[in-house]
This record gives sequence, C-alpha cells and structure tokens, in this order.
Amino acid sequence: MHQSLVFGKPQLVIPSETDTFDAGARVVDAGAGLQIDYKTINAKVVAATTFAILTLHDKYAAASKKVGQILLAAGTIPLNVLHLHINLFIRVCCINYSGIN
Repeated sequence: MHQSLVFGKPQLVIPSETDTFDAGARVVDAGAGLQIDYKTINAKVVAATTFAILTLHDKYAAASKKVGQILLAAGTIPLNVLHLHINLFIRVCCINYSGIN
C-alpha cells in the first residue's frame, strides 16, 4: 500500500484482520481512498466503490500523493524497495508496449 501511495494511486481498502482495519481507516481519513467491509463485500459494492474512486480520481490521487510523500519523508519506505517497484513497472510497461508477450 505504501508504495502505491507514493505514486498517487488511490486505494480501495478491504481490511480483514488485525492492523488492516487501522490502515484502512487511516487511508479513508486522509482522503486517499475508500474502504469496503469484507463481511458485506460483493461485486455490486466493489463496482460502486471503484466507480466512486474513479469519478473523483483527482481528489483521491492528490490525497494519496500527499500521504505518500509524508511516508517517504518519514523513511517508512526504503528507497531500494521504491526503486525496485519503479524498475519493475518500467520493465512491464516496456514489454507490454513493445508487443512482447
């Protein structure tokens, strides 16, 4: 979750155990995404919540980026992990766009 916040990606959180409930609440409180109760989850709820995030994407993306920058500045995301995610993303994009399967 942390790495995607650094890149400003809104979150659809479905907490199901221990600390995930707290993390989900923090994402929602920060305006970085929405949360679904795992006990009542179904396709209709996921679709509606995803649509809500996409409809207000700029708002959620800005909040996500802000939270991500705070996490990065606090040192909670090791830069080597972040660089690994960037490199993997670039490689996947290059493979997908070059037509290589």
